[in-house]
Amino acid sequence: MRNVRFVKWAAVVALTVSALAVGPADAAVRAKPSRTQTWIGRVERHGGHFDYVGQPCPVAAGMLCANYVAHYRIAAQNPAAAKALRQVAGGQARLRARFSTAHDRTHQGTLLATTVEAWCPPGAACVPPPGRSVQVDESAGGSDVTLAQGDRLQVTLHSTSWQFNPSSDPAVVAADGGPRPGPGSNCPTFPGSGCGTVTQTYTAGKAGTATVAATRTTCGEALACSPPQHYAVTVHVH
Repeated sequence: MRNVRFVKWAAVVALTVSALAVGPADAAVRAKPSRTQTWIGRVERHGGHFDYVGQPCPVAAGMLCANYVAHYRIAAQNPAAAKALRQVAGGQARLRARFSTAHDRTHQGTLLATTVEAWCPPGAACVPPPGRSVQVDESAGGSDVTLAQGDRLQVTLHSTSWQFNPSSDPAVVAADGGPRPGPGSNCPTFPGSGCGTVTQTYTAGKAGTATVAATRTTCGEALACSPPQHYAVTVHVH
């Protein structure tokens, strides 16, 4: 009888440990398992596959997230995502992906990724991905820029009032984090002048055409631009 009780007790313990191994990750996304969400973490290459290493919950999930580091296998859902994984491996990345509960001994789940891009926290010094870098400013407004896959485009506009818009096709040209402000020259001491620069960097992904754009409605201290000013560059990736 004692042996029977021990076997039952051991079975209960085993089930409990198994549930804890995948429970937090499952609980974070079980409500809407097919929803595509944003995940930010490190991408690591292991043999022929890639892993996501980071928080077990997506960004802005609107829920409490367990405080542990999750290891999810990444399954690219298209050729562009597969290529981007190779480019960002070893660094931080932002993924648009659906969570799957498919897991194994080393992965608590799987991310079905449709979009992958390098990510750098605002203000951090991150190592740029490989590829040449092309710099443009206001003088390139309305023009076309041609990039190869993996190249970077750096857009610098000379007023901190400029607001960058999302890329028209992030799979073709994706923003590397947020815009970075820079100092100006001979700036007035009063606030709100807009003196300085703002720089947004992009990485070329799959072949195609996309537009990067910015808008500003303020042209000085309490002075509205009339009409609002727009900046755009058409990017061709081959």
